[in-house]
Amino acid sequence: MKIGSKILKGSALLSLGQIVGYGATFVRNIILARVLSKSDFGIAAALSITITAFELSGKMSIGQQVVQAKDGDNEDFQATAHLCQFLAGCCGALLIAAFGGPMADLFKVPQARWAFMVVALLGLTKGLEHLDVTRRTRFLSFTKRVVLDVVPDVLVAAAALPVVLWLKDYRAVVWLLLAKAVLYLALSHLLAERPYRWKLNRDYAKGILIFGWPLVINALLMFGYQQGDQLLIGANYSMAALAQYSLAVSITMIPGYMFQSVLNSMMLPLLSQVQDDPDKYRHRYVFCAELATVVGVLLACFLILGGELVIVTAFGQKYAGSGAIVGWLAVANAFRIIRSVSSSAAMARGDTVNNMVSNLFRVSSLGLAALAIFYKEPIIWVAACGLCGEILAMGASWHRLSKKCGIPVWVGLKSAGAGGILIAFSAILMAGGTSHSSWPVTVLICVVACSTAFLLMWRLFGELRRHTLEVLGNSPAISLFVRLLDRCGSS
Repeated sequence: MKIGSKILKGSALLSLGQIVGYGATFVRNIILARVLSKSDFGIAAALSITITAFELSGKMSIGQQVVQAKDGDNEDFQATAHLCQFLAGCCGALLIAAFGGPMADLFKVPQARWAFMVVALLGLTKGLEHLDVTRRTRFLSFTKRVVLDVVPDVLVAAAALPVVLWLKDYRAVVWLLLAKAVLYLALSHLLAERPYRWKLNRDYAKGILIFGWPLVINALLMFGYQQGDQLLIGANYSMAALAQYSLAVSITMIPGYMFQSVLNSMMLPLLSQVQDDPDKYRHRYVFCAELATVVGVLLACFLILGGELVIVTAFGQKYAGSGAIVGWLAVANAFRIIRSVSSSAAMARGDTVNNMVSNLFRVSSLGLAALAIFYKEPIIWVAACGLCGEILAMGASWHRLSKKCGIPVWVGLKSAGAGGILIAFSAILMAGGTSHSSWPVTVLICVVACSTAFLLMWRLFGELRRHTLEVLGNSPAISLFVRLLDRCGSS
């Protein structure tokens, strides 16, 4: 099968899986937000912050190493990776158990100390997962990956309503999180083609640690900029304020992660395959950068203009007034999606420090956020601070990619700059009062703005247009559609 056909098939399959999986997560959040009080939902957000802060196995991205490493398909490498992942999982479980109580005190919810301790089991289940399904993505084979990602989310979403109606408080979140982790663990073993085993190959283990330690630091930095603001809000405001902010984050993060996960799953193997061919490597980088810009810009434009409508419709009137927070977070999320391309391109060449360095710049926004919180400013200012850090991080990532991998800064700046102009136009529309329009008018504005942005980017992004035509082929229907796009884009 040609690489273009593999890209198309893999992208379609991953996209479908992400839509179903994150859709199920979104449905679960809707159920929890509508049934639980804002304070109980805030405790659920605090639990999520604690898990993200101290879980260690996922931070090492050992599964990504199985995909990226030249020996990743070797059975001994996989067995060594399993052992390393288990040890990291045990460390993560111990950290969550040790710091769970203090975190409950920090959030001023001493009645939930037991819950912060119980979720330590999630670190242990993560450490015991089978990596064989991830290994198969080296060859752009994603079917089992999609099943593994989707089934636990769907089953947990189906169980959410009866569980939350039965328990009626934050305890429902604890048991749903544990159920999802156990389901994922069991399914990872059921779908594996190779037996699960441990082996200590010192050379492989050393390589895993060398590859993984910057990712651990990077994950801590990611926690700082993704949930550090929520940690500050939870510690200094009420659980209700944390609930409002965390839902605004989920509105941007869930679709953002959905598309970014698809892009990253495709970009890493695509770029790794040509890591020793500078010309092909650069062309694929440009294609990935333009594709990520399209995704980030369209998502940002939609949420800037329609975020208030989405959050009230999904979670209820008690969360009204969150649209502006969603807008700021959406812009930052768009630049994060764009930045993921340079990080993946660096990782394809074995440079895991790129993401760490850029996130050092990104986490600097926490200083501004802490200052805003110190003066008890509205939490919208916390969201606005994140955008400053994201722009700095993107520039840092491009700079290191230029020095280490030979991709000039202007290559990324060209597509990102065009995307930034389109996002600014959407922000101007929102400032003009479109966010207070009736829902039919809001929907119409979103459709027109996103369609216009897509047509302009289609016209501007030549590498994306060329690869898209190669993948889709030359059928009469496709040709007619493309001609219409070109005509609309040039008019």
